[in-house]
Amino acid sequence: MIERMTQVVIICHLTNSLKVISSRALEIYQEFIEGVTVGVVRSDIPPGFEEAVKALATDVFLPKNTSPGLGISVVSTNGSLQFSRGYGLKDIANNISMDDSSMFVIASISKSICATLVSRTLNQKFPQLGEAVLDEPIARLAPSLNFTFIDRARGESTSFRDLLSHRTCLGTSNFGRTVGAFASTQEYIFRSRYIPEICPYRTGYNYNNAMFSLAGELIAQINGNSNYTEMLGNFLKELGMNNSRPIRKEDEYEKLENLSTPYYLQDNKLVRSNPNLIRRASVSLGSGGVITSASDMKNYLLFQLNLGTVNGKQLVPKNVMQWLRKPTNPFNFNGYQSGSSQVNGDIAYGMGLNIGFFEGTRMVQHGGYWAPYASQMTLYPDLNIGIFSSANGPGRLDGYSHNDLHNALAALFLGKKSVEDIKQELTDLLRKGEKDVFSEKSTSENDNDICQECIQAVPENIPGVYGNPSQGDLEIILDESDPKGRLRMQYGTWGKAYIRETSDANKLLLEWDSDVVSDFWAASGTFPKHYLNFIDNDNFYIEDRLYPYTRNATLNTLPAIPWAPGSCSHSLSSKKTLKSRAVRQYPKVKTSQDRDSLDLLVAQIFPRIVVRSMQSLTQGTNS
Repeated sequence: MIERMTQVVIICHLTNSLKVISSRALEIYQEFIEGVTVGVVRSDIPPGFEEAVKALATDVFLPKNTSPGLGISVVSTNGSLQFSRGYGLKDIANNISMDDSSMFVIASISKSICATLVSRTLNQKFPQLGEAVLDEPIARLAPSLNFTFIDRARGESTSFRDLLSHRTCLGTSNFGRTVGAFASTQEYIFRSRYIPEICPYRTGYNYNNAMFSLAGELIAQINGNSNYTEMLGNFLKELGMNNSRPIRKEDEYEKLENLSTPYYLQDNKLVRSNPNLIRRASVSLGSGGVITSASDMKNYLLFQLNLGTVNGKQLVPKNVMQWLRKPTNPFNFNGYQSGSSQVNGDIAYGMGLNIGFFEGTRMVQHGGYWAPYASQMTLYPDLNIGIFSSANGPGRLDGYSHNDLHNALAALFLGKKSVEDIKQELTDLLRKGEKDVFSEKSTSENDNDICQECIQAVPENIPGVYGNPSQGDLEIILDESDPKGRLRMQYGTWGKAYIRETSDANKLLLEWDSDVVSDFWAASGTFPKHYLNFIDNDNFYIEDRLYPYTRNATLNTLPAIPWAPGSCSHSLSSKKTLKSRAVRQYPKVKTSQDRDSLDLLVAQIFPRIVVRSMQSLTQGTNS
C-alpha cells in the first residue's frame, strides 16, 4: 500500500510541477485510478455506526455551521446498508423536525445526472461510435440544432465531453441567473453562445454551470423530448426517486410538501429565505435542477455504486457509466497528505463528477450549492459505500463541511477510526468553542477592485435599457413614485434596486430591494456592496469587467451567429476584460516540440513508477 500511494504522491507532484497534462499522462491517470485498491474492502457495517452519524450531525455539523437541519443517507453497494435520517429542524418557526423525506435543492449534484443522461442517450443514438461519440463535435453530430459559441473554433469543434468536463474556457458569471433575468430556458440557452472567453480553448479547468444546462437541453432534443425537464422527470422515475422532481418555474415552493425551509445567516441570526427563489434554477436544470430527499438519494447512490443498475435492471450500460469517471480534465492537486503518507483530495474532473483519493482508496464526489442549500454526494468504490448529505442553510459552511462529515464516516468503514476515536475528536473540536463563521469578513468594499478606466456618471443621463449578451437585459428608470426621486434598476424578476451616488464619483451604489439579498448573505455572511461602474456614457459593469452592459444592446439586437463568416473570432464589440481568478489554467504548450518534450519526459518517468506495476495493480480489481 505504501508503495502504491508513493506512486500516487509522485504523480500528484508531477502534475503540480508540470502544470500540464498530455494525452499519454491522462491515459496513465485512468489506468492508475482503475487499478488502485486497498486490497481488502469492507462490506459490513462498523460497530456504533448510527451512534457516530448522530454525534457528527447533532454535536458538530449543525452547531458549528449554525445549520437548522441536515439530511443524510449512507448505503452499501450490495444494499445491506440503506441508512437515511434527518437531524435538526426542517422548519424553525413551526418547530418541525427534519426527517429523511425532507426535500432539498441538491444543485450541482444534478450535474452527474445530466452527464449520465447525455452518455446513455449518445450511446443509444450512435452505438457505432462507442465512447468516441463524446468527442464528436456537436455541430457535426447534430447539425439541425444550430449549435455555436462566441467564436467559430469553439462553435465547430466543441463536444459533449467539453461541455461536461468544464474545459470550454468560457466565462462563469451566474449574475443573470441570480436575478432571474431570463424569461425562459430557451433564452438562457440561446444566450450561452455569447459567453466570452476566459482562457484559451481546452487549456484549463473553469467551472461552468451554463455548459451543463446547454448539454441537458441539447441531449433532450437529440432524444426527441420536448425539453430536458421532461427527460429528467422520466429518468428520476426510472431510478425509483418517486418523490424527487425537476425544478419548474410555475411551481409554488412556498406550498411544496416536505420542502425543508431555507435559512440564511444575517448578523449571525438565522433568517427564513423565500422558497420561491428556487424557481430561478428552472432555466438551468442540467447544472442544478433537482429537488430530492435523503430517502430518495439512497436509490441514486446505489445506482452510481452499482454502475447503472437499479433493482437488478441495467438502466445504463456499465461501460457507459465508467465514461463519467474517467479523469477528463485534470487540475493542480487540491488536497493533503495524511500522517500515514496517504493522498487525500481531488485530482481531476470526469463528467459531472470529481475524481480523487481518500486514504489510498478511490473517491468520486460532487458538491451542490443553491443558496442557502448546501449538499454533497461522495462515492467510495473501494469501501463499497456512498454518502449523501444536505443542509437547509445557512449557505456557506465554514465550521464543519460535508466533506469533513463524509470522510469521518468513511474512516470508520476503512478501519482507520473507531467510534471512540470520533467521539474524542468531537470532544477536542468542541473544546475549541463555537466559531463565528463570518467574523473575519468585513462589510467594507473591496479596495482591490478599483476601476481605473471608469468615468463619472451623470445620473440624469443614465436612464435607459441596457443589455449584456450572455447575462440579459435590464432597465434603469427615474422612479417618480419614490419620494426621494431616485433612479431604480429592474433586472429580471429579482434584480430590483435603487441607485444612489457615492463618495466615489465613478461608482453608483445598488441598494437592493428584493429577496435576492438572501443569496448575498448566504454566500458571504455579509451584505456585499454592488456598484454600477461606468466605463463610458453607454457602458457599465456590475461585478465583473468581463460582462459590460451596453445601452440598447438588447437580445433582439444581437447577431444570431456571434462570429463573422470566414473568421475564427467573434464579431461582438467588447471592452478590455480581465481573467477570472477562479480559473485553473496550465501554462501554454506553445509548440508541437514543447508537447513532444513533455510526452518524452512523462514517458521516461511514469513507466518506472507506474506502468511496470500496472499488471499487479489491476489484477482482481473492479473498475
